[in-house]
Amino acid sequence: MPRDRHGWNNLDHDLTIHESCLRDFNHFIKDNPLAFTTTGPSTTQMEGRLTCHGGAFLHGRKTLELNDRTQVRTIRYAYQAGSLLLVSARCYHAPHVELDQPPDACFSFLSHCCP
Repeated sequence: MPRDRHGWNNLDHDLTIHESCLRDFNHFIKDNPLAFTTTGPSTTQMEGRLTCHGGAFLHGRKTLELNDRTQVRTIRYAYQAGSLLLVSARCYHAPHVELDQPPDACFSFLSHCCP
């Protein structure tokens, strides 16, 4: 039986998977800051913005639920790709959750990186 991609997973294993995936594209990536913010008693948010050579970027935000066994599971995520050289961008939100904001709100952060 296939494993649920958004099921419970050890936090250290979840981070190892993230780092492993990024290593595969290391030659494209210029900068990769990642920040964790506690968003509730049992939730944390992982957010970062990959900047690639040539001006492309990928902004990601993932909300994780924590249990008492140091395990996490994804409960909400959103990705946005764009270019500092182009005005257009793509945005993707997890289809199985209700958005806190309308889909167009995900483009509002372009004003921060593309004045």
